[in-house]
Amino acid sequence: MLSLCAGKTALSGCRTASLSSVKALSSAASGDVALPPRESSLGASFRKGTGGRASFNGNVVTVFGANGFLGFSLVNHLAKNGTQIIVPYRCDPHWVRQLKVVGELGQILFSPFQLKDERSIRTAVQHSNVVVNLIGSTIQTKNYSFHETHVESTKRLARIAKEMGVKHFIHVSALGASLNPPKGHYSFNREMLKTKAEGELALREIFPEAVIVRPALMYGFNDKFLTYYVSQFRRMPYRSIYLYGAGEKTYKMPLWVSDAAMGLEYLIRDTTSQGETYEFVGPHRHKLSEMIDYLYHKARCYPEIGFGIRRHNIPDPFYLSYILLREQIDKWMRIQGMANRQWMDYVEATNDIPTGCKTLADLPLRPLAEFDKMAAKYVQDKTVFTQRIADQDEAYFVPPPVNIYPTQTVKRAPAPVKTESKIYQKPFELRV
Repeated sequence: MLSLCAGKTALSGCRTASLSSVKALSSAASGDVALPPRESSLGASFRKGTGGRASFNGNVVTVFGANGFLGFSLVNHLAKNGTQIIVPYRCDPHWVRQLKVVGELGQILFSPFQLKDERSIRTAVQHSNVVVNLIGSTIQTKNYSFHETHVESTKRLARIAKEMGVKHFIHVSALGASLNPPKGHYSFNREMLKTKAEGELALREIFPEAVIVRPALMYGFNDKFLTYYVSQFRRMPYRSIYLYGAGEKTYKMPLWVSDAAMGLEYLIRDTTSQGETYEFVGPHRHKLSEMIDYLYHKARCYPEIGFGIRRHNIPDPFYLSYILLREQIDKWMRIQGMANRQWMDYVEATNDIPTGCKTLADLPLRPLAEFDKMAAKYVQDKTVFTQRIADQDEAYFVPPPVNIYPTQTVKRAPAPVKTESKIYQKPFELRV
């Protein structure tokens, strides 16, 4: 009887403490008092199963930007390894419903939020021990400029995650982010890359032990590279494509989106990566002109039968006017269109040059997918002409080579940040 009373007393004490913490959290969110220090979700320390899809590996991960290009692949990788995922969304629920089926029942939870509403952000991260920030944009809107999206939102998410006791914060930036980016070809002001770099510096000041990932140009299903550059929206009349320098001056290290998600999934499990900066690049360095020629060949644009595509760098006023018109239409419709100058400068006028940070080659992962083998699977059915070459032997048409060029590296001074890595759980064996 005495033990039963003691148990009831302890239970009531826990309820009182929980109510007190909830009241303190509500008061802090409204700006009345400072938020008391707290630890991350205690549920993150309870693991069940062997680490597969139908188990719980002990990580509760909040993925901001999960309905984006990289986010969908990352959620898929996390779900198949038994991770409980919280997906904050600010769009119609119709656009995130496809994320429900990638994980086991009850493992993927949804939380509506607004990027400027701190209360909704706290609700999304209060039960998580890992937060991944994939929020980024290639266009500016009336409410969200590049500075608001890449700098202020990063500071807000990092500060709230720190206050809520999140142990691990991963921020995805972009390869080539710099405070002084080179002058662009389509746009004189490279605000996208500049604000990406400013967001990294702001993150280091608030969350020094955060992990920063700079991916190179990514490709995959429904991306902004293959989908746009091998389509009727990119071609001009007379079967011509305008590229900066005809694509002969730009070198890219394309990365398959699933490989980028695999690297992020490993960093979520890795307890020794805190405070590091990684640059996710593809296995080889290619010239953009050769990549475009190869992609159009795989889309059945054979020069041998008069269906070739010609690249050129002759100034085209009609094409530039078309780009400006598309930007205004996309801004009016509030969508991130692929025909915008900031993104085209990043693809056509920016070389993928690592700065000496750690890459995917430093992680114990499977070999990365090669561009000429993987990209062909996405464009082989994107025939840009109405007449399909069904009666021709495709083996007769030899694709143009995609040569491999030596990787160029530019050393960048490391940020003067002192970090300390603490093991908060033992990682499971990675399943790929």
